[in-house]
Amino acid sequence: MANFILKLRLLFLPFILWSVGCTCLYTFLHWLLIIKTELLNLHEGTIEFGLPVAFTALFIFLFLRKRINMLRLKTNSGDLPMLFMFIAWIALSIPVIIAQNYITTATGSLTKLQNISQLTSNNDAKYYTLQEYFIDKKGFLFYPSSETSSKYNRYLNFYLHAAVPILDSEADTTYEAPVKAWLGVNFTKQISNRLSSAEKEAAYQQFLKDTWREFTTKNLHQFKYLDKQSNSSDSDKYKLAIQESTFKTAPGEEPIILTARHEPYAARNGSKLFWIFTTWGIGSAVWLLMISIPKLNMPKVRLHKKGQQLQDRELQGFIRIFIPKEGYFITPILIIVNVMVFISMMVAGLGFISFKSIDLLNWGGNMRHMVVTNGEWWRLLTNTFLHGGVMHVLMNMAALLFAAPLLEARLGKYKFALLYLISGIMASIASIWWYSATVSIGASGAIFGLYGFMLALLINKVFPKEVNSPLLISAGIFTAINLVMGLFGGIDNAAHIGGLITGFILGFGYYISIYGELETDIESKI
Repeated sequence: MANFILKLRLLFLPFILWSVGCTCLYTFLHWLLIIKTELLNLHEGTIEFGLPVAFTALFIFLFLRKRINMLRLKTNSGDLPMLFMFIAWIALSIPVIIAQNYITTATGSLTKLQNISQLTSNNDAKYYTLQEYFIDKKGFLFYPSSETSSKYNRYLNFYLHAAVPILDSEADTTYEAPVKAWLGVNFTKQISNRLSSAEKEAAYQQFLKDTWREFTTKNLHQFKYLDKQSNSSDSDKYKLAIQESTFKTAPGEEPIILTARHEPYAARNGSKLFWIFTTWGIGSAVWLLMISIPKLNMPKVRLHKKGQQLQDRELQGFIRIFIPKEGYFITPILIIVNVMVFISMMVAGLGFISFKSIDLLNWGGNMRHMVVTNGEWWRLLTNTFLHGGVMHVLMNMAALLFAAPLLEARLGKYKFALLYLISGIMASIASIWWYSATVSIGASGAIFGLYGFMLALLINKVFPKEVNSPLLISAGIFTAINLVMGLFGGIDNAAHIGGLITGFILGFGYYISIYGELETDIESKI
């Protein structure tokens, strides 16, 4: 019993306090910096999902991880602390994510307007009602798009975002005055990405027919109130539909997108508040059950009670990833540059989970027309520091960390940097040679160059026997899996293969130049 009470004090109560603290602190910062003062204009996905997940992960790594290490979790079947941290991360993240949705709707005020002419971009209200208005369905503009989803791009999603002018009256359909606001209406359909090209095209054409039928019969004038859209993927697509139109818009102003809400204003929060407390309670109960099973590591507990801490090797190791030093100089710089470019795009309000192709192109993405026709050859290099989203950059940096330190230590910083850059540029050339109208980005082409170089050395058994075989198997499996995954679409396999071949050739060239000379010297001495 005393052991259980000690667990409550050391692991459960801190978890409760940290859970409440994370939710309240992040929600307050969201309200202060984004809703109230509008100091930051981040993407909706970043605010409501990306940052909460990152915020709670950082909190667990810096604080809760030390408490988890007070449990005896290491067994013959593996290391369980990572599982405990993962469960704690899920339990802490979900209430924070739901709270962001709640604070957005709960703090949104309702403004009553006589007509749409009274609405300006300076209005800070989120919700509006209109006394007099006319939705000109004949003046609609649309933006079709598609994207893959789920693991291995299993599904293909069709989207059609329609922007419809909101006018004061039907008399304004001459459009002599700028359109003040637009009603956003979107349609979607999901199909299997395993279908043939002909089947996908047929499904897409059917989607357009069904969407048109639904749009023409839909009564757009019926709604309780209107919701002003924030910086989100949907609002971006509505704006893309509008920007190519000939309609007049107010000079220097972003289009105002409103969507129809059909429930009463008082019901706008739904059951979000209930689910904040429910998920918090479930997460706390699961955590209590988990910590009640293993025993405490009493030596570590006694050190904690005395105010002493064991050396935090995990934290120190993580920090060392980003610190250049002799024999490990270029690799951390590459990681820092890639991560900082991603953070810059996130802070610019372009997204978190994923970025749009047009934004990636504007930031230096690779595309045949831009490179060959416009002569923007610098894109062959800049695209290697861009990534399509948070998982893309994390996976690439993890792959980089597996191969880069070993190769940099052997080659030296200058040869290693040259290998990385040449592989990246050749991968980019392969991409625009194979794809005519695809925006390609990512460090994976350069990283595949590193793996190709390493495979060449491993095949020639350059490394000690005890590490050569395991490395060859690991690098071979990694390369094969990624190339096979590229066959399912959504992955720039041309860049991967181009980088891999480049690295492989350079690896053999390096082997011949170094070890061939050694063999020649030995033979001459004999």
